[in-house]
Amino acid sequence: MSVCVFVEPGKGRNGKWEDILPDYSFEASEEFNWSNEQYAGTMKSYCKTLPEPPTFAPTIAPTKVESENPIVDVSYTFPSVKTGQFVHGLCVLGATNVEASSSFSGLKYTAVQGFGKGTKLWDNRGYLVDGDIQGSDMCAGGTYLRPSRHKRIPLNTEITFNGESSTGGFVKLCAFVISSDGRTGKWDTTLPSLGFEVSESEFTWGNGMARMKSYCKSIS
Repeated sequence: MSVCVFVEPGKGRNGKWEDILPDYSFEASEEFNWSNEQYAGTMKSYCKTLPEPPTFAPTIAPTKVESENPIVDVSYTFPSVKTGQFVHGLCVLGATNVEASSSFSGLKYTAVQGFGKGTKLWDNRGYLVDGDIQGSDMCAGGTYLRPSRHKRIPLNTEITFNGESSTGGFVKLCAFVISSDGRTGKWDTTLPSLGFEVSESEFTWGNGMARMKSYCKSIS
């Protein structure tokens, strides 16, 4: 059987069927006129045979192409800071579009590529990394998330990392925590209990007067 739809062409009162129906194999006719004592106009007919005849050969549905490295969102919230002052930094390997935020409005982070010797550690201080940085346990070459503040971070501040895996799997998230005094936020004790591995080596800053250790964990 055939089903036909009559549509007024060219005046915008066609419900867009004039554009849509041909995409569904409706065939358009020539225009025909209509009128009554007051009005006159034109219409077009769009007709289609139902059920539709089979195609000559089976069609193959398009296959979904999976990305070699699908985007995987990663996120981690660190334990809250438990000292009155806190000297730290964050770094990540294997991630893109990285950012960190905190519950304290005065603490923000700037992403810096290529962590290593000479990297500036805090926005409000001129301290740089002393010496060479080597190995993934020290986040060598990673993206450093530089804190806006060196030490004045309130008790109970929470810090969250967000990013995307560049390989579709795990990323290595590292926290640098001061090891030459007690301004650690207690991360030196809480992070190992959460599966973070402590680096054997340290790096120095402030012309060798202060030291940092790295605490790293693979997350997904």
